[in-house]
Amino acid sequence: PVGLIYPSDYGYAADRTQCTETLYTYNNITCKNNNWLFKNDGKNYWIKMPYSSYSDLVFNVSSSGVVNSSYASSSYGVVPAVYLKSNVVIKSGTGTSADPYILTINE
Repeated sequence: PVGLIYPSDYGYAADRTQCTETLYTYNNITCKNNNWLFKNDGKNYWIKMPYSSYSDLVFNVSSSGVVNSSYASSSYGVVPAVYLKSNVVIKSGTGTSADPYILTINE
């Protein structure tokens, strides 16, 4: 399925050997530079899950790299993600545009 990332996905995308901050303080240079989901384009984007029981507040990643909350009426971008089943594995490739991953299914 295709959807939005969870706040935890953003946290897991950082190199935890170099970034030991909480999601609310990921805006330091070490966390941003070592998080493959950080988009350095000056824009905020939505992530999955409401911020709280208030239906008008939703999690987002700010342009500074912090997981934050904003009103759902805000105009932010999205970064779609594909969630794969656990039996999908990398057959070959390094994940670059010149050598993309080739996936296969382990039965």
